[in-house]
Amino acid sequence: MRPLLVIDFQPAYAKCFGSWMTREVLALMRGMSPAEPIVVVSVNEELSGDDATSIQEFWIEQGMDEELRERVTFLEKPYAFFRSWMDQGVEDHEIVAVAQKLRQTGIGDSHELDSEVLAELSQAGADLGHDALFLPWEMERNPCYQRPAWNICGGGRDECLKEVELWLQSCSIEAHRIEHLIY
Repeated sequence: MRPLLVIDFQPAYAKCFGSWMTREVLALMRGMSPAEPIVVVSVNEELSGDDATSIQEFWIEQGMDEELRERVTFLEKPYAFFRSWMDQGVEDHEIVAVAQKLRQTGIGDSHELDSEVLAELSQAGADLGHDALFLPWEMERNPCYQRPAWNICGGGRDECLKEVELWLQSCSIEAHRIEHLIY
């Protein structure tokens, strides 16, 4: 089995998924080998209103016992590091290519790339002008994510979940969706 990455299962988005889905995710977590990492990633408090304590309390209210809670790594992620480009229709492969170039050159923001280089990688992204794509340094620097492949669930299907999938792809890390656990 692969490690599990759970995206945005938190109080702010609870109306987007049912308690049945949370129970299914918990069952999946319980069935995992203790050797496999389980990471619950949430939108930061500034944007979601959910602090670390409220997120863990949410999981406990849903049935997570202390033993499982101790196995889970709870992390925050920045919001919308690729979303501006995603929401404006920039192709996935272009987003991945620009993120890879940013990482290669050691810079964090598409505005810092030479305009010709950016246009070669993504004319659509270059045309966005003020809307930058940026690397999520909190995630980039966290060794927790550095695995060859993950199982991934959560949401939103075409928003935050997809954004994390594109970031993983830009890092050459596979992500395998658990379709019935995606909202």
